[in-house]
Amino acid sequence: MRSRILVYLNLIRWKTQIINITGFLVGHIFATYLSIIDYKFLLALVCGILTLSGIHALNQYTDAEIDIINRKARPIPLGLLTRNQVLAIVVTLYVLSLIIGLFVNIEFLTVEILAILIGILYSVKPIRLKDRFLLSYLSIALGYEFLTFLAGWSVYRSIIELLTTGYIMDTL
Repeated sequence: MRSRILVYLNLIRWKTQIINITGFLVGHIFATYLSIIDYKFLLALVCGILTLSGIHALNQYTDAEIDIINRKARPIPLGLLTRNQVLAIVVTLYVLSLIIGLFVNIEFLTVEILAILIGILYSVKPIRLKDRFLLSYLSIALGYEFLTFLAGWSVYRSIIELLTTGYIMDTL
């Protein structure tokens, strides 16, 4: 059982969640001064973790052939998961993320949908931003930093307010 859990944690690259959670928390702190931690906060946090997990699993799905050579210790090259199993995991993570996002609010859900779309554009051909030098880095920065910040912000405050009032510059 323990080894199976480790396979799934390897698939979703769990260590990268630190960056995801940090961006989310910074957005939350700017929006609420950390004065609100309730069920919406927890739902949004879980939703963000599921979204990023799906993005990483999708990337391993699309990189399966390359990983046989370059990243042999990943679940698909090791034969611990099949591509079909990984695809089912990706779909499950995305669906759960979207369902949970519905219970937070529409702006938060919109940010999560954008994150999923960027993850798909990053990994899936014919666009596959991962293969486009500058766009690869821009999509990573947008997904890991800006959208996670917006997700944390949008749980309790409007994104329009953030973008139109110069709120961040005023608080610095």
